[in-house]
Amino acid sequence: IGMMPLFTQMLSQVMSPLAARLFGNEEDRVASLKGQPTIGNWGGSQLDTHHTFVVQYAVENDKNLDMHIDECDITFNIGLTENPDFEGNQLAFCGMYDADDHRRHLLTYSHVRGQCVVHCGKQRHGALDIEHGERASLIMWTKSHAFRRTPEYKKLYDLTRWNLSTADRVCLSYSHDDDYEELMPEDLKFQMPKADPSEPLLVSSMCHLDAAGPKEGAVHETGSGADGSDSTLW
Repeated sequence: IGMMPLFTQMLSQVMSPLAARLFGNEEDRVASLKGQPTIGNWGGSQLDTHHTFVVQYAVENDKNLDMHIDECDITFNIGLTENPDFEGNQLAFCGMYDADDHRRHLLTYSHVRGQCVVHCGKQRHGALDIEHGERASLIMWTKSHAFRRTPEYKKLYDLTRWNLSTADRVCLSYSHDDDYEELMPEDLKFQMPKADPSEPLLVSSMCHLDAAGPKEGAVHETGSGADGSDSTLW
């Protein structure tokens, strides 16, 4: 509908400078934000293309979005709907795609109209069940083709490092996890229920652990951000 030039200008003037500070090279990237270290270089200093679209959710149609990673380097997710018009449909984040904690819940974000969530495309995430009304977001997937050609990117994005780790139920994916049928109760299958910190960790028969248990670093992080109060993820 002719809005590509507008979104391309947004990428150049607004999104790219922000991405460079959060996911750029060492010269551009801040070392930490709100006391938490940034995750490193994911091409934020060289974004050169985008795919921008609107996603919509409703109780009777597209109720949720399964856990996944995006086909992009950095994602911008802008809330379009006033909060009184919907309930639920929070955005739940788990670990990076190749980390031991990639199926461990980190935080759940509640969308606010006009606010933007910025995250690495390789962070596992999904939209929880919408409980009432309808909700929409403007999504901008961005890529750096220059960064994708570098040895640094090929080392970062190595799908052979993916593993079936221990899991929080909210982080399970019915589209991508071979042990989904084993771990998800029948009455919750193909739904996206809210995270429950009181639930025990799930370990499938496909998950190989050392005798001492999960690897160090597979930490269940549900701290201050678990209630959606922190709108920044990096």
